[in-house]
Amino acid sequence: MTGRIVVTAGPTISPAEIGREIPGAEVCAPIAFGDAFGYGLTAGDRLLILDGLFLQRPSVRHKELLGLLDDGVIVAGASSMGALRAAELHTFGMLGYGEIFAGYRDGRLEADDEVAMVHGSPQDGYPVFVDALVNIRATLAHAESIGLLSESDSVAMVAAARELPFTARHWTTLLSEADLPRELASSLRNLRQDVKHRDAVQALRQIRDQLDTPVRPQVPETIWSVRWRQRYGGAAEVSDVDVLNFVRLCGESEWRYLACLQQIANWCDSPVREADPGLADVHQLEWIAHQYLQQLGLCGPAGLPATVLAKWLDKHELQHAAARPEFGSALLASRTLIRFPSLPAIEHELALLRQDYRYGVWAAETARLIGVGRELAVGRPDLDLTRPRPDRLRSLFERFWPTEDFRIEASRRGFTSEHAFHAAAAPFAGAIASGAMPRVDVGWLGQPSWQQQADSA
Repeated sequence: MTGRIVVTAGPTISPAEIGREIPGAEVCAPIAFGDAFGYGLTAGDRLLILDGLFLQRPSVRHKELLGLLDDGVIVAGASSMGALRAAELHTFGMLGYGEIFAGYRDGRLEADDEVAMVHGSPQDGYPVFVDALVNIRATLAHAESIGLLSESDSVAMVAAARELPFTARHWTTLLSEADLPRELASSLRNLRQDVKHRDAVQALRQIRDQLDTPVRPQVPETIWSVRWRQRYGGAAEVSDVDVLNFVRLCGESEWRYLACLQQIANWCDSPVREADPGLADVHQLEWIAHQYLQQLGLCGPAGLPATVLAKWLDKHELQHAAARPEFGSALLASRTLIRFPSLPAIEHELALLRQDYRYGVWAAETARLIGVGRELAVGRPDLDLTRPRPDRLRSLFERFWPTEDFRIEASRRGFTSEHAFHAAAAPFAGAIASGAMPRVDVGWLGQPSWQQQADSA
């Protein structure tokens, strides 16, 4: 029987959203020192820490959480204070979810104030007055990707933010410190990227999906236990995301274009029919994407500046975009889709993947390819294939993909950053290194079972 689920949240995500993801979850105010034992949690219950206090009251102590773990409570964290504590205690059994947790765990994030923000009272719905640095970084990266800011502008603003107390990181202040027009503040607010909220949703969904599975606190792994698991473990278990990454890495990249344009049409409440993606009017979808970027204030009727398109399109595509502005807008939107705050774009691709009649074949192939790394480890127990060198992994896929520009090809396939590519490709390091990676003719994603009969006829 599933025990209680307690979630501590404030400005990151609302109680209503938590209730939609996990009906029956108990939502408590941001956690502080002394609260952990006050929830009355017992063995089998779950505590998910998202937001926590540190200025108004002392922050939750590590020993409080270790005490709950010792009692058999499943303790997890993400987004804010939860990501910090999970990164500090994951070797003792605390679970962590999301990009921010991984950043702290792996050392890409170090300062506590990366997640600190200034917000209003709970009675007013925790309005955000000064955003967290992790969100500021993501927003600046997005603004740079669409040509609103240059790389040097983004670097200058991040440097200015790090020099200021977290309470003073207003957009107008950061722009002034970087000698940029203060008028850009409105555009940056409209482009806000909320990494903390995205991580919170991911954590809630992973916990929800694990409710029927008894979970015990994790025993800390060592480098040798990881390698022994590689060498002597059984067949690899794969998730839907693993299978989608297999399709992204091995499939021809064009299949994503239509799927992404359909997602944009959904965001726009467009009447474009989705029942048969293979017959969709691509030109109509491109025009909708063009209008969508105009609604966001990212381009005009004449399209995007050539300097912006040059970052995301190859020479052949740039020629077509010069004649058809909507084509350039649609391509850029499809390659930066994951950066838009409207909805997690990956959910649309996963939904199409699950209804595709080829899913079972692809899942089996994904498990086989991930298992290649384990087979290689049999002869090399000193080899850790879970953390391949990023430059080596990129080099292998540069040779595997037919491309002259790795970054553009990676964005075609849904990887809008080096980190996103490495996280997706790392499980397949053994397969790509040994030449076992196949090429997959996807066509269009989401093909129903009747299509299988048509293909075989």
